[in-house]
Amino acid sequence: MKKALFLLAALLISGAASAQTYVGMAGGPSKHDFNCSGTTDCDTSDIGFKAYLGFKFIPMLAGELTYTDFGKVKGHAGSINFDYGATSFSAGVAVLLPLAPLVTFTGRLGVASVKSKPAASLGSSSFSDSETNTRPYYGLGIGVGVTSALTITGDVDLSSSEYRGEKTDARLVSVGLRYAF
Repeated sequence: MKKALFLLAALLISGAASAQTYVGMAGGPSKHDFNCSGTTDCDTSDIGFKAYLGFKFIPMLAGELTYTDFGKVKGHAGSINFDYGATSFSAGVAVLLPLAPLVTFTGRLGVASVKSKPAASLGSSSFSDSETNTRPYYGLGIGVGVTSALTITGDVDLSSSEYRGEKTDARLVSVGLRYAF
C-alpha cells in the first residue's frame, strides 16, 4: 500500500505542469466511532479540518494530495484523563461532475497514511504514543462556484485509524473554499 501511495503521488506531481491546479481548505465537525465503554465521560465529537492540493488532468478527473485532522476523542476513566486523535496524509482521485454551470458534485477515493495518537494522564504521570497505518479513504462533496476560480465546498470525508488492533472509523463534515489557478 505504501508503494501505491508513493506511485500515485509521483504521478500527481509529474503531471502538475500540464494540469489545472487547485488548493482548498475546509473545516467542521468531526466524529470518531470510538468505544467509550468503561469511561465516566467520553466525547467522540470535535472540530477537524483538511487542506488539499489538486491537479485536474481532464475536466472531470483530478488527483489530490490531502492532509486531514479528524480531531480528538476526549474523556475520563475515573481520575485518568485521555484523548485519541487521528490525522492523515492521503493521495487519491477526485471525480468532478458538473450538475449546473457553477455547481459540481465531487466523489473522492484514495489511500491514506493515518496516524493514531492516544494519550492519557493521571496526576503528574502521562503517556502518549502513536501508530501509523495505511487505510482507504472516501469522500463526497458539492461545490458552488462564486467565480470561475473560487468555489464554496461542502464535503464529507471518511477513513479509519487503528491502534494496537483496535479500528476506529473517523468522519469529517466540512465547509470550505477551493481556489483554482
